[in-house]
Amino acid sequence: MNHSRPGFRKRSLLIAVAVLWAAAAQAQGDTAPVGQAEAQPVNRSAAYYHFSLGRLLEESGSFFKAEAEYRKALRHDPQSSQLHTEVASAYLRNNRILEAIQQFETAARIDPDNLRARKRLGAIYYELLASERRGHRISSGDTLNKAIREYEAIGRLDPQDGDSLLVLGRLYGQAGRSREAITTLEKHLDAAPSSEEALSMLAELYRSQDELKKAVEYQERAVGINSGSPVLLRGLGLVYEQSGNFKKAAETYRKGMNVEAANVTLVTLLRRDLARALILDGQIDPAEKEYRKILEVDPDDGEAHLGLGRVSRTRHRYQEALEHLKKADASLQNNVEVIFELARLYNDLGRFEEAEVGFERMLSLFRDPGDNFGAVRNRSISLTHLGLAAQELGKFDKAAGHFQELQRLGETYVGHDRDNLKLLGKENRHRARVLLIGLHRAARQVPRALAVCTAAKEQSATRAVSALCADVLAESGEPEQALRELEGMLKGNKEDLEVYHYILQVYQREKRFKEAERRLYEAEKYFEHEKSFYFMLGALQERQKEYDKAAATFRQVIALDPKHASALNYLGYMWADLGVNLKEALELIKQAVALDPNNGAYLDSLGWVYFKMDRIEEAERYLVSALDRVRRDPTIHDHMGDLYYRKGEYRQARSSWQHSVAYGQDEEETRKVRKKMADLDTKLALSAEDE
Repeated sequence: MNHSRPGFRKRSLLIAVAVLWAAAAQAQGDTAPVGQAEAQPVNRSAAYYHFSLGRLLEESGSFFKAEAEYRKALRHDPQSSQLHTEVASAYLRNNRILEAIQQFETAARIDPDNLRARKRLGAIYYELLASERRGHRISSGDTLNKAIREYEAIGRLDPQDGDSLLVLGRLYGQAGRSREAITTLEKHLDAAPSSEEALSMLAELYRSQDELKKAVEYQERAVGINSGSPVLLRGLGLVYEQSGNFKKAAETYRKGMNVEAANVTLVTLLRRDLARALILDGQIDPAEKEYRKILEVDPDDGEAHLGLGRVSRTRHRYQEALEHLKKADASLQNNVEVIFELARLYNDLGRFEEAEVGFERMLSLFRDPGDNFGAVRNRSISLTHLGLAAQELGKFDKAAGHFQELQRLGETYVGHDRDNLKLLGKENRHRARVLLIGLHRAARQVPRALAVCTAAKEQSATRAVSALCADVLAESGEPEQALRELEGMLKGNKEDLEVYHYILQVYQREKRFKEAERRLYEAEKYFEHEKSFYFMLGALQERQKEYDKAAATFRQVIALDPKHASALNYLGYMWADLGVNLKEALELIKQAVALDPNNGAYLDSLGWVYFKMDRIEEAERYLVSALDRVRRDPTIHDHMGDLYYRKGEYRQARSSWQHSVAYGQDEEETRKVRKKMADLDTKLALSAEDE
């Protein structure tokens, strides 16, 4: 019978190990390493004795006593990376995470090539990172960077460790270091070409970089390995969607919804994606049905309210759109898409103050976009819309500040090594110049507009900007020089259409209509069946009071494109202004408004034709609506003045005409309005004498 106590064999084994360690230590010598403080000489025999005793105590359940022995061991051999690793592992076994981290860090500092310590430490930081993301924060400093540091070291020490490469790629992605993530994951794929996770992560990284061909390639490979994964199918749908293949995206989302592995949460996500893809593909009715199915299950689903807000806006149901978007904003706090859609809706409704606040909110989310393409693009969009909203409100200096910031943003990225950011930088620089020129002209600051043009030419302006700048030069009092510059840009083909637009503007501003007409007819051979050309011709004929010719030309435009809103509006407005064909004029303008319900010019035309038909109540409704959207248009203010005069509200009439004069830039039209004001003053003076 064996009368030995439990654990005797294990204890004997550990003691034997301790003796062997002590012997090995004695053979190496007990001298301290070079540079170590002499106050505590190294005694490896004692260190391993105390460590072994600590293990025995730990295994017997007395960790506090064991810890005391481990501390004694470390005092006897403080520079042993292996000993620090073993003590760290003991802390880890007993869930003493912070002490474990401290000991592993020390082990790695003593011996940077201690692979075991590096792997344990990397795993701890990775787990802590996951806890932090779940909201269970542990005070561990900059966990993400520390995890990256350890996995980089593991990759250096063990290049064949594919799992660690996968984790490192994931960590780089979380840190926004996309290029390093891509390089690491592609290296992992060399060893594991069928890694679904690596393929999917690479697709997402390339998608975030707007390198969509690569994104599609990797995601299709992932789905090819596991076609029954709704998660992978959703990723493929997102890549197709971003690539502009909305039909294929919708098909892929549907496929993901129908696989057996799709749970309720995934089906909801895929249904949202499907509805969004359907909207982008122009399938509004099916999209609306999908969103309403989501709300049947969850009435507070913010994504569904966002989608229905877009649907309602597309259908011109603006109040309904506003209700849905407000619910989405309450549910999805600081969601950039919701903020943008709300601000854009306020802009459509002429509520520019609220639009400005919304675009400010959007801008605040992208203060420092770095090299993130999506963030740079969203900051660009915010600055553009903020400037336009400020311009509508007459805040010209503020608008200029936003457009100048957009230009600086463009300059930041024009030399970038990534093609998508470089292209976006060029687009922003070009857009900012055009917006600044338009702003300065609207504010009657032509010298400032010319200064922008001069700077643009010094940096090799595009043909479009050069043509615009020639028009500014003409406005500044140099029409002949402007015409010479514009004529020099002509190539004798269809690309000349925009240049001819500016040539006509110069001639018309100078009232040289016959020269403009002759120049336009000379170019007709290049623009056969080109609706934009005939629209310009019709406008020129109207300016020369050749109304029958103009009407025939506009009808030609409408025949080429029955939904040409500008031609429908122009012809209808021309007849309304002449007081002829009012019934047909009304129908034409209604068609234009149906195509673009928030266009202030079209709403003004509708109000004006109702005024001419003596339908004053309807006229006022649409003229007020037009002014909500275009607050500084002299023609709309002139029409409002006429309407108030007809109603006998003379003070309001005079105020509207004053605004028309203040905003007017055409001297002939301004003279007509001034005469109305003078006639009103005379009438009021005579009325006062009669009293």
